[in-house]
Amino acid sequence: MPCATSCVEALKRKSLTASVIIFCTDLHVLCRSYNMIQPFILAIFLLLSTTTTEAVVAELSSPTFEMFVARFGKAYETMDDFMQRRRIFEKNVEEIVQLNKESSSVLHGINQFSDLTHSEFEARNLLDNDVLKKLLAQRNSLSLSTSFKALDATPGAHNWFSKATTPIRNQGQCGSCWAFSTVEQVESDWFLSGKSGWSKPIELSVQEVVDCDKTDAYACGGTYAGSGSGYDYITKNGGLASESSYPYTSGKTGHEGQCNKTASPVGGQIRNFSYAIKPCDLPWDDCTHQDEDALVQYVGTRGPLSICANARSWPAYKSGVLHDCGGFDHGSLDHCVQLVGYSGYDGKSAKTSGEAGAYWIVRNSWGTTWGDGGFIYLAMGNNTCGLADVPSFALV
Repeated sequence: MPCATSCVEALKRKSLTASVIIFCTDLHVLCRSYNMIQPFILAIFLLLSTTTTEAVVAELSSPTFEMFVARFGKAYETMDDFMQRRRIFEKNVEEIVQLNKESSSVLHGINQFSDLTHSEFEARNLLDNDVLKKLLAQRNSLSLSTSFKALDATPGAHNWFSKATTPIRNQGQCGSCWAFSTVEQVESDWFLSGKSGWSKPIELSVQEVVDCDKTDAYACGGTYAGSGSGYDYITKNGGLASESSYPYTSGKTGHEGQCNKTASPVGGQIRNFSYAIKPCDLPWDDCTHQDEDALVQYVGTRGPLSICANARSWPAYKSGVLHDCGGFDHGSLDHCVQLVGYSGYDGKSAKTSGEAGAYWIVRNSWGTTWGDGGFIYLAMGNNTCGLADVPSFALV
C-alpha cells in the first residue's frame, strides 16, 4: 500500500492524536526512501482541515527531532547538546532511509537510540570488546555441551514468550545484557521444571547478578552468558531475590551498585548450566557448522535458550527477518539475549527451512519501543548473527 494511503487510512480510524502524528512521521521517513513526499503530504492536506493540515505539513516538512524528543522523553542539559543530538538524529535518519532502500526483508526505523552515534550505542548497550577478548584469551573449548532427547515431535513453529518467560525488559545505559539473558533463562527453566510452585514465571533480580557476580563478570562492561559466570553465581547463591525486592537501577546510573548480601532468594535454585548444542567458542573457529536442527528440536520441545549474538546491525531494527549481521564467529558476539521460538520449520532441515523463509524469534532487553515490540527475527539455517554459537540453559 502506498505510504500516503497508509497514513490516510490510519487517520480515518483515529483522531489526530500525538500517536497518529508519530505514526505518520515514521511513514514520512519511509516515504522519503521512495520519493513520495509530495503525494503523502497532499493526501494529508485533502483529508484534514486547513488549520490541522498546516500543523501536520509543518511537522512532516521539517526535521522531526522535536517529535522524537517528545515521544521518547529525551532531555538535554544544554542547547549545544540539544543541537548536537539533533545533528546526530538527522544523520541517523538518513542512514535509516538508505538501509530501507537496500533491504527488502527488514524495516528500520526511529527508536530511542536515534540520537546516539554508533560508538555511543555500542558503549552503552553492547559488551565491551576488550573484556570479551580477555575472556576468550583465558578460555579453552568448553566441554559442557549436552545431548538431549526431544520430548515430542518437533513442531513447525513454537513460541515460549509469555508461556514460560517474563515480560520484555530494558537494560538501559548499562552493558548488562549478559545478566538479563542469564536471569531470564533461569526464570524460564525454573518455571518449566515444575519446582517453582509458580503459576507463571516471576521476575528475578538482574541487579543482584550485576552487583554481586565478581567472577569473570564486569557489571556494565559485561561478560557473555555462554561464559557461565552468571549461572555460577546463581548456583552458589542458592537462587536469586525477586525483582521487586532488589530492583534494577543500573539502567539509569550506568554502573553497578553495592552488593546486597542480605537479599533472600525466592527462586531460581539451579545446579549449573549446559549447552543445547556443541558450542563454538574458540577464536579460530568460523562457526559455520553449528547444528541448528538440534537447536530447533530443543526450542520446539524443551524451552527457550540464552544466546549471544553480533548485534552491531540491530540499533534501528524495526521489523522483518534479518539475514546478515556482518559476522557470526565467536569473536563477533557482543550482545546476549533469549531465543524464545521459531517459525516456518519444514520438518526436514533448518537450512531448507531458512531458504523458504523460516526464522528465529529473539527476545531482546532494549524495551518494547525497540524492534517489533522488543523482538527481532533472525533467519534460520545460516547461524545468523552467531545465534547458535553458545546457546545455553540452566540445569535445575
